[in-house]
Amino acid sequence: MMEQLLEMAKKVSEGAEVYAIEEAGDSVSFENGRLKEIETKSQSGLTLRIIKNGTLGFAYTKNLIHPGELLRNALDSLKGKVEISFDFSLPGRLPVLDTHDPSVEYLSNKTLVEECKRICDFLVPKTDGQVNVSAGRKVSRIRILNSHGTDASAAFSAYGLYTSILFPSSYASIHRPWIKKSFERVPDSHLDFILNTYVHSRKEVQIQGGKMKVLFLPETLYTLLWRIQSVTNGKNIYQKISPVMDRLGEKILDEKLTVSDDPLNDEVPGARAFDDEGVPCQYFPVIEKGVLKHFYYDLYYAGKFGISSTGHGFKGGMWGGETISFKPSPSLDHLRIKPGEKS
Repeated sequence: MMEQLLEMAKKVSEGAEVYAIEEAGDSVSFENGRLKEIETKSQSGLTLRIIKNGTLGFAYTKNLIHPGELLRNALDSLKGKVEISFDFSLPGRLPVLDTHDPSVEYLSNKTLVEECKRICDFLVPKTDGQVNVSAGRKVSRIRILNSHGTDASAAFSAYGLYTSILFPSSYASIHRPWIKKSFERVPDSHLDFILNTYVHSRKEVQIQGGKMKVLFLPETLYTLLWRIQSVTNGKNIYQKISPVMDRLGEKILDEKLTVSDDPLNDEVPGARAFDDEGVPCQYFPVIEKGVLKHFYYDLYYAGKFGISSTGHGFKGGMWGGETISFKPSPSLDHLRIKPGEKS
């Protein structure tokens, strides 16, 4: 199907790219210590991008029977006259990563339910807060073909569990995720952390105003990372709305902070050898000891500057959605913060 669609697109365009994805998974959720929902989901789809007369066409479908319709939709989208100054990726040597554990494909809903119930039985008797637990498995496969000969494919597996204790009469909670490439029982130490943090946080104290030191839980870190992602995004550099666009090589944060994007780290789920445009991924320093090192780009915004993509063209949105419906855009999906000397 992909090869057929690509050959059809090449005949009516100057360049073409076909992106295919298959996703399957199961999830279960417990609310207030009791089973609430079991869900199974499976879907697949195709995205087609074409280049013609310096403009970009884009279309996607879940209908894998009639490729001609997808091509017609992509051709029709050229009327939008989205001007571009890039070409699709060239074939490149890709690192071999361990991103898929076959055991996840056989992980049953029964196992997910039993693990969630075990956690509820552990926590519910020890707290006055509402205990919510959800768990799920997901297997994904992607493949990218384009008219330059790029043919990249990969499979991914993930198991995730999310545990929270809600404060009485509130949606606020103490929570913590557990994410692995394959199923692993959550250790008691993980649950003890959630429980002990909840118990300590039930005590409220009155403090005077003024400057003071603050300790944040790990889950709050996204509020910092969002800002780092935003100000170093090639789109925001191009639109001249980043406050650090003229500060490459300057120290902008404390020297204790080193932030990098490491998609090649396959010790955790979601590692990537290539982005959603077929461009090879790489270890990518963003902040080194407080110094701003790099901005990141997909093919589109790299083309605006006449430079190469940094391998950060990924499909996705902040609030989720169907992968095939998104166009690639600059994204830091694998951020890491270098540990310091303290816990």
